Amino acid sequence: MGIKSFLSQCARTLKLAVKPGRDELWVSIKISVLGIGVVGLVGFAIKLIGSFLSGGLVTLTAVNTTVGLIGSTVKCVLLFALGGA
Repeated sequence: MGIKSFLSQCARTLKLAVKPGRDELWVSIKISVLGIGVVGLVGFAIKLIGSFLSGGLVTLTAVNTTVGLIGSTVKCVLLFALGGA
């Protein structure tokens, strides 16, 4: 594939691309937040199980850090979605 062909395909793609509507954007944001939450919960569950298997308990500091990190992530996603700074 030559550079001329590549550039013409890029131009064709940009012509076909459209800005998503408000509803489509919100669906994408909800799916993304849900995915981040699920991955975080799975990771937390694995960490919790590993902690119990090694004979120790998860400290309150680890729980607070995890909850704070999830809260910060949700705030950032919502601010971005609402166009805030």
